[in-house]
Amino acid sequence: FNSMIPPSPAMPMTRATLLVSLLSMGAMPPPCVVDGSPLSRGIAFAMASSSDAGNGQGASHQANIPQLPESDPDSDIPTLKLGEKMKFDHLGPVIINADGTTRSIENWNELTEKEKEVTWRRISKRNAQRREALHKKMQEEGVGEDSNEPAGEESARGDL
Repeated sequence: FNSMIPPSPAMPMTRATLLVSLLSMGAMPPPCVVDGSPLSRGIAFAMASSSDAGNGQGASHQANIPQLPESDPDSDIPTLKLGEKMKFDHLGPVIINADGTTRSIENWNELTEKEKEVTWRRISKRNAQRREALHKKMQEEGVGEDSNEPAGEESARGDL
């Protein structure tokens, strides 16, 4: 591999070849490439090889590469399996505005349990009314569930 050959359309310069070229010239990789991926392991190997060839200190240089901490197997991070549902009730209800945008309650964690129950019930009813109104408005404008274009407007694709 000759690092002095400039990239060409036949042999474009990819990130990997750029990093290997820089490493062969003694440059340090950016910290983002030291993540344990196959590319990073290849870069670390190239760094060690180029250091070994130069001064015999490749192993000590490789030991200076920061490593990611081991994952904690006892953590209570929820996992989601295919087909399962995850509830976010602790975040509070999603409020549907009259224009169809959504928002949440900023101080949900500060409300008492009784306030949360009342708020949830009122927002659920209001959201149902607003969803129905938005659905009717969409039907009146001619936007169906199967179409993303309002009725009466020509398609941007034209006749094919």
